[in-house]
Amino acid sequence: MTTGLPTAPLTDPLTEAEAAKILRVAPGTLLNWRYKGRGPKYVKHGGIIRYRRTDLDAFLEHSIVDPVLHTPRRRPRSAQSTVPDA
Repeated sequence: MTTGLPTAPLTDPLTEAEAAKILRVAPGTLLNWRYKGRGPKYVKHGGIIRYRRTDLDAFLEHSIVDPVLHTPRRRPRSAQSTVPDA
């Protein structure tokens, strides 16, 4: 299956739009992640932001959640709010 995205060597940086398309998020999401110190690693040269494909792949790999191993967090009963009957 062809995605229409460049299949450049590892040294060819991707634009923010290309990275967003690979991750299937809006470019603004990448901006937000950078601001919050989250998301994939990026390269900043001057004011230009670029992403390496290997860093995007590593970010996706690190984001995998195994439902068998993942236990949802539950709030302790004492922390749950109780609403008295009216």
